[in-house]
Amino acid sequence: MSKFRRLLSITLIGFSFILPSAVAAIESVGDPGESWIPPNDAALGEHIFWFADSTGEQSSDLIMNNYQPHQLESPICTSVTQDKCKDGYQYQAILPQCLTNEDINCIVDFGIIDANQNRVSANFQRYFPLRAQNQFIGSPALGVPDGAAGSLYHLPQAPFEGGNSYFVRVKVNGSGDSRGSQIGRFEARIYAANYKDTNLGSQSTDTGMTYAKFTVDGIDDYRWGWSAPGYTGIADCIVTSVKENKCLQRYSFPADTKYFLQIRMSKMPSGWMHGRLTNPNISISSDGSRTIFAIEANPISTPIVYKMYSWVAMPPLLQSQYDTKTACYIDGPEFKANPPRDCYGGRSLGNVDPLKRNIINAPDSWSASGMEQLKLILPYVNDQATAMSSDWSVRTLSGNEMSGANQCFSDASRITGIISTNATQYSAGPPTFDPVEQTLNYQVGAPHFTNKKIEFSGSYDLVIRSDVARCIYGFSNAPVKATISIIAPDGTNKVATTSLIEKDGWMFFSAKGFTYSSPTVQVKLFQEAPTLTPTPTPTPSPSLAPSATPSATPTPDPTPTPTPITSKPSVKKSTIICVKGKTVKKVTSVKPICPKGYTKK
Repeated sequence: MSKFRRLLSITLIGFSFILPSAVAAIESVGDPGESWIPPNDAALGEHIFWFADSTGEQSSDLIMNNYQPHQLESPICTSVTQDKCKDGYQYQAILPQCLTNEDINCIVDFGIIDANQNRVSANFQRYFPLRAQNQFIGSPALGVPDGAAGSLYHLPQAPFEGGNSYFVRVKVNGSGDSRGSQIGRFEARIYAANYKDTNLGSQSTDTGMTYAKFTVDGIDDYRWGWSAPGYTGIADCIVTSVKENKCLQRYSFPADTKYFLQIRMSKMPSGWMHGRLTNPNISISSDGSRTIFAIEANPISTPIVYKMYSWVAMPPLLQSQYDTKTACYIDGPEFKANPPRDCYGGRSLGNVDPLKRNIINAPDSWSASGMEQLKLILPYVNDQATAMSSDWSVRTLSGNEMSGANQCFSDASRITGIISTNATQYSAGPPTFDPVEQTLNYQVGAPHFTNKKIEFSGSYDLVIRSDVARCIYGFSNAPVKATISIIAPDGTNKVATTSLIEKDGWMFFSAKGFTYSSPTVQVKLFQEAPTLTPTPTPTPSPSLAPSATPSATPTPDPTPTPTPITSKPSVKKSTIICVKGKTVKKVTSVKPICPKGYTKK
């Protein structure tokens, strides 16, 4: 906190410093105070392993289709009506504030849920930077948002160790032309943040598309490209304002604080979402041609794993898993491509000589090869996190992540669900459905211990539309029950606290308190067969006795025979054993059959 006391009463035009809270100790989500700052390991010969869910700085850009990197005309548009963008454009837009009830494609509200479950709104302070480098005007008629900078808020009801200001960035990607547009990806992130000095020099620019010197295949080349300030080793900046020589340093969230975010849009994102949060509650409602998307959730702590080796000092067993020339993980998709692609990427130019390059190996958190590489590195870090980040984010999944997902998840007209975990690495896409075991499976991976050598407690939340869950299982609208299991790699069942709630057309599953390193979360839904109750046979009402008038004895009516009620016999299930190589599965059903590729034993 002492780092910020020098800011005291300094003021710039359009710029006010927010002092840290005077509270001595505030319990945090993740490591207290400033978030972990990545080391500036920039020497040649260094190979860095970095497992973290980080997006870096983001920008608003509206770019004409089919631009050439070396063209003289700028491909950047300031409006969708500009001539060069009429025939087609790509955009990424950081949403601005809603200033009136008529505004659309904007942030309506942000704040916290207090102890009485009431919403407490934050106060918008400014955009940071004051203006995005490539700010543009969208079109409500075409469904294109305005592209602005991120929003900075003041929220004194939720202080943290660095103050009480929060940075909110909601970004939408899409494309279109003069006839209309399509929304692509969507993401929303909340950060606890405060200002930090970062003088990057006169040659630096804010984040976004620009014409600058880029190094391509070892050659300096002036061209159009996307550029952002790099790591300095002195700050973990979520956004930078080069003109102001400031950035926003990330801090940990205060504990036991639930945040809400409300957005109004003309076109809603669709499909499946992933979150870095816990206890989520989402709401989607329509207001004429507009959609209101609201989400409430607590932040979550996620382990970061970072390890640097010089190539010559790397343990031989670990080094053998990476190709010397390309720096690729030998079981990864880049190395297995035909021809193999290089995996250069770090703080130097690429080079086939591992002693003449600097490599940062940072796989996507959702990649299968990332999961395997994390397993490789954990023994060399004592199965322990380097740091514990503090996160609040939600995003739609990319096409690569959704590849192979069950069709019930892929509704292009709406959000079908959200999954959230505090694992360092996790499965791509929504949970996979195992038709044999009838389970929704999701693999997660993380160190067993935090950076404080405390056993790390796992968290898993699954929110899914009720009709989507029933689509997967082929269920009716009758009530659904569920079991949630945490299965270790050796097949044992881990202890966890689990829950299921169904309300307002959504199912909420939760598993908390399990341990890592790479368990699989299994959710199994089932419906009890309806009980058939036999219909009782009506008893005839007795007729009144006639008066005693002499008469011939009548022929008695036949006694009515009750109609038999056929009760449905109980259906017996049988079990068969199916074999595929060394894999053995049991299949239990009325008419069990082995899955494709398996043979009956």
